[in-house]
Amino acid sequence: MFSDTMRPFEMPREMRAATERNVEQAKLAFSEYARAAKEAFLTFDQWVKDSQASAQSFSRMAMGFAQQNGQLALDFAQDIVQAKDLNELIQLQTELVQEQIQALTGQLKALGEKTAEAATDRAPDSGKIAEAA
Repeated sequence: MFSDTMRPFEMPREMRAATERNVEQAKLAFSEYARAAKEAFLTFDQWVKDSQASAQSFSRMAMGFAQQNGQLALDFAQDIVQAKDLNELIQLQTELVQEQIQALTGQLKALGEKTAEAATDRAPDSGKIAEAA
């Protein structure tokens, strides 16, 4: 049905040049998109690693406080065993409560500071992630 008289389709030179420019622009756009996605991933990955480090530090701090509080209770138990009378026992109890309040106040302050530090230092830079995207 097709004869030798039909010429094969030839793309005009201008159309070919425009198509090649469009392909190059698409390659550049994709390359930029891939770079931005990689940068965003790396930023997020670092934030996750930093968050894990903060959580571990927080856990170590809390464990230290638990040990400190346990030792305070053991010391109190040792003291009450050696108490000579009810007045001394009441005095020891009063001192224990005061020590516990001081210890807990300091511990809560330290934990609050650690939490605030982690929240500000480890928060992902949303502007950087937005730029990367």
